[in-house]
Amino acid sequence: MSKNRTINKITSPFKSTANFLSGMVKPKIFIVLSCVTFGFMMTLLSLKLGVKVTPSTSFGESIEGVVPLWYWLGIAIMIGAISYMMAHLDERNLRIPFLISCAMLVFSMRSVLAILSPFPIVQDTWGQIYRNEFWRKYGIFSQAGLEYFSQGYARGWPVSFILAYLITSAGIPVYAFYKWAPIIILILNLIVIYFLFKELANDKIGMVSAFLFTLLNTAGFFPLHYSPQTLGALFYLVAMYALVKAYKTRKLKHLGFALFSIFAVVLTHHMSTFFLGISLGGVYLSRYVLDLQKKMDVRNRWLSFTVKLDTFIKFSLPLSLFTFALWYFYGFIVYRFDATWMLTRIMQLLATRQPQYAAGYYERYLFLSPLMQFSILIFPAFILTTSVIFLLGRVLKKESLEGYLLFTTGWATALVLAFIFGNVVYGNFIEPVRALEIVAVALSPASALFLLRIFETKSPYKKGLITILLTIVAFFSVFSIYRAAQTIVYFEPPWWMSLFNPP
Repeated sequence: MSKNRTINKITSPFKSTANFLSGMVKPKIFIVLSCVTFGFMMTLLSLKLGVKVTPSTSFGESIEGVVPLWYWLGIAIMIGAISYMMAHLDERNLRIPFLISCAMLVFSMRSVLAILSPFPIVQDTWGQIYRNEFWRKYGIFSQAGLEYFSQGYARGWPVSFILAYLITSAGIPVYAFYKWAPIIILILNLIVIYFLFKELANDKIGMVSAFLFTLLNTAGFFPLHYSPQTLGALFYLVAMYALVKAYKTRKLKHLGFALFSIFAVVLTHHMSTFFLGISLGGVYLSRYVLDLQKKMDVRNRWLSFTVKLDTFIKFSLPLSLFTFALWYFYGFIVYRFDATWMLTRIMQLLATRQPQYAAGYYERYLFLSPLMQFSILIFPAFILTTSVIFLLGRVLKKESLEGYLLFTTGWATALVLAFIFGNVVYGNFIEPVRALEIVAVALSPASALFLLRIFETKSPYKKGLITILLTIVAFFSVFSIYRAAQTIVYFEPPWWMSLFNPP
């Protein structure tokens, strides 16, 4: 009898797995996943077998000429299959295949340089490799290692550097880590976005928001190379998720997780910390604006709306203040230069009232080709347009707004105001590309609701038109990501790598 019980205990996980797989592997799911996999393999094989990059190749500025037609066809097939699944998200067995498909799409769109280039991209990455190899050769806790650790970026925001050191010390090849870590982190970002908006709204909003993240067209807040801001962006999203989770459960362990994730952002990247504090302040602002509207008699005005009070973070303001206070004191204790520089700039502005405006980012934009200019704007324009159409439609029809929509609108509005203030007053203090990316993430639920309304209709023409539009956005996103990469495909490592003999 005991033998039978033991056998049942052993076989029960296998039975559960078999039942789960049998529920997923249905004809419809099998066909859709087969289409996604076919498109995925088409993109990878077309890059690996159909592209020959040489030192004379002007890769970034001619990506549409270097990357073969089969790559673009593979992307289109994947988006077509994902669009089909968006019309059937009420079927629970499609949800895991949907997220897997989104992860495959992110990989196909973001890994072009990692596949084509034999070495990591972006000059900043080589500086990190030098530091990593220095620590691995002399030891991070040796006198030489500690002296090098105390310099600059690594001292101020050490988490990403220490993590890279630990992973490569565990046996992961250095070049492989720095080439593929950004892609892995981007996929983790996608997963966190799904859980964030699932917790904030619902499962369908979480999935479509994750899909919209795959189309993100820039490399500022979510860069192509491994850096403090790459990891800081991930921790930023984790902190937002932890905040929502703590509010909904009212459990001390989740509040502790939120505080820990904020601390992780502070230790990882300074601008991610700034954006986190601004975002939490915007969440509080959304509740304050709603309270003001309730006190005013707006029933007879055309811009009148009601909100279902289901998702508001009451302690977002204290956490915003906690984020800035922690950042401030950490800066003065550990990395005094950063905090002193920022405080000095603010005091100069208050004392002299003379802004230090510089239009460097915009001047560079004006000198770009028309295709590049258009490719930079198309994704944020798509998110903003679809979000505004949905939100204004709700307001004009006197339909109530879910609380999470006002939550995310406040989140995005605070970032927009910070962007305007930072660029007009401080002179590009808040980098435009980074701010646009986070605003796009914050507006994802409203854009997701717009897409769901389209794909849940019975009109094949509307679905087909939106699918074509999404494919065009994806194509231009690839252009935007890589067209500026003209000089970042490396064909040999710098001379000093021979000092370390990396694996």
